[in-house]
Amino acid sequence: MIAWRPEQLLSLSAAARRVGAHRNSIARWIVRGVRGVRLQSVRRGGRRFVTEAWLEAFFVALDPDDDVSRHADVSRRARRRSGRRRRRRVARVEAEALALGI
Repeated sequence: MIAWRPEQLLSLSAAARRVGAHRNSIARWIVRGVRGVRLQSVRRGGRRFVTEAWLEAFFVALDPDDDVSRHADVSRRARRRSGRRRRRRVARVEAEALALGI
């Protein structure tokens, strides 16, 4: 008998953390896709799951010339970038408020 071991299924939340996106973005990629490419998923017990291989195939299909290995630690970079973006936005709003005399 052949021992079959399925790939580890990732919940949409876990997949979102893995790629540095929001859970709703992952769901949208499954349902609507991006530029004609849809993320493959499976439904188990009423919940959707994806695998790392399906995520990789999705990103490769979106940009075949991209080096997928650079997405390996994207979640940490995304969190850091998000903090920078937030600080810049706060500084911009504070400058606008100061200019308006608020």
